[in-house]
Amino acid sequence: MVRKKEISSPLLSDDEVENLLKDAEKREAPVKKKPIEKIVKPKTIEKLPKKVTPKVKKEQEKIVEEIKKIEPKKEIPVVIEKSPDIEFVLKTVVRYDLNWYYLKEKLMRFKRWIFTPYTLYANWFNKKFNSPKPTPKVITIEDLYEDLPQMEKKIHADVDKMIKEKTKIRIIKEVK
Repeated sequence: MVRKKEISSPLLSDDEVENLLKDAEKREAPVKKKPIEKIVKPKTIEKLPKKVTPKVKKEQEKIVEEIKKIEPKKEIPVVIEKSPDIEFVLKTVVRYDLNWYYLKEKLMRFKRWIFTPYTLYANWFNKKFNSPKPTPKVITIEDLYEDLPQMEKKIHADVDKMIKEKTKIRIIKEVK
């Protein structure tokens, strides 16, 4: 069998331990202070609202439309403003009063109508028989380089003539 060993503290004797236990019974239990966490309420993080799904959004729109249909419409009172009386002025028209703009338009139309066949014929005739026939002479680089040796000879001959004339003139001036 297992024996129970008595626990004894190496620093205190048994009598001292009993005295301490008796004193503890007489003493009152210490008052527990409230923890700081309970005094100061921790801030709770508010959750963001959930995103509205398209299905829910459609449902909400339907509900709003139905509410709008049910609500009585507010009538806006129409304010009728009185307008001043209209005065009619009668004018006398003399036979010499003409609408010159109207007359000019009529005459221009008549003129166009009369000259239309002539202008059509003139335009056709000019296009058919008097059309300008452009004969542009297109000079290409090959055309320029074809006669290059002959052109060089001609340039040299012209320069030689000019030099001879200038030298004759100088010689004549020096001789005099």
